[in-house]
Amino acid sequence: MKREFTADTSNQKWLTDVTELKYGNSQKSYLSAILDLHDKSIVAYVLGHSKNNDLVFKTLDIALKASPGASPLIHSDRGFQYTSYGFKHKLVDARMTQSMSRVGNGEWENKYDLLCTRDNCSPITPTVKYFKIFFILFSSKF
Repeated sequence: MKREFTADTSNQKWLTDVTELKYGNSQKSYLSAILDLHDKSIVAYVLGHSKNNDLVFKTLDIALKASPGASPLIHSDRGFQYTSYGFKHKLVDARMTQSMSRVGNGEWENKYDLLCTRDNCSPITPTVKYFKIFFILFSSKF
């Protein structure tokens, strides 16, 4: 991807990650999402209680079903789900190209910055960040 986090058309470049959401008394959920870099829309998401391959695989399956024939470049961090044989096999089957962050780069840690404009962005706390991610998810095309 070479840090070019823009796309000229839909389904040209997707960005994906899993975000941990803490709630209640030390409870956790995990949000796996795929974002289209063309219009910053959420192509697919899955919320689960385990950060595992199944969570990521389901998200990719939903994205591919929602975008038949799409074969975008997909960018992620180097998490175990994205380096697994199963994920790579799914990408080959879908004729997709994989791109990954450099080790320790954490590009996706600033994922909210990709969803906002210079006029409405400000430093945000994790709670506000999660609220904004959920707002974007539930006001999207779903």
